Parts: sequence; structure tokens; C-alpha cells
Amino acid sequence: MIGAVAALVSNMFLGQGPWTPWQMFSWGMIGWTAGHLYRWSLLKSRLLLIAFGFAWGFLFGWIMNIWFLANMGQDLTWASVAAAFASSFYFDLAHALCNVFFLAVLGPGWTKILQRYKRKYGLLEAGGG
Repeated sequence: MIGAVAALVSNMFLGQGPWTPWQMFSWGMIGWTAGHLYRWSLLKSRLLLIAFGFAWGFLFGWIMNIWFLANMGQDLTWASVAAAFASSFYFDLAHALCNVFFLAVLGPGWTKILQRYKRKYGLLEAGGG
């Protein structure tokens, strides 16, 4: 929910456009998958958390590429699909590497803050998770 609303609110300052629902979907899916993977204890490992961030750096870009390609209409060809994904590769790589950097540097601190928040407001699960 936070990811979807974040796209809507940030674009009020940066400019709304037809891409906004796609950003909202993507950011919402990042949060949704993170929640499920954490619940299944898959993101409690720092290495898996960093791999998750790297993967979503590319997945976000690919979802936004689909938005771009969906607006091409009749001009959509396999060559245009390949060109869109090839031209976004370095941007997606930069996004993925920045996710890795921020999760490696700030991830442990964020995790402690969120655990403290869960404890403070009684949001811990029965197993202490």
C-alpha cells in the first residue's frame, strides 16, 4: 500500500502521467512480495534481501518497459521490444546496483527500526517474528 501511494504522492510534485499507475503497481508489488518473502523467512537473510533488491531493480524497469511498449500500438514489433529492453538495460542495472548499495548499507538499520516499531505497537506474530 505504501509503495502504491508513494508513486501517486511523489508524482504530485514530479508530474503525473500515464506511467503513474504502472509505477503504483510496480512499487506495490515490491512491497507485497517483500512482505510474503519476509513472512516465509526468505528475506531475513541479508544476502537474500540484497538479491531481492537487485532483482526488483530489473523487474521494475521491465514493468515500465511494458507500459512503454503497450503505448506503441500498431508499431509494436519484436525489434522494438528488443530495442526498448536493450536501451533500458544500463538504467535498470544502475537501479539494481543502487538497491544493492542502499540495502547493504541501510538495510540492517531499517530492519532494526521496523522490528522496534512492531514490538512497540504489538504487531509481532505469535512466533515472535
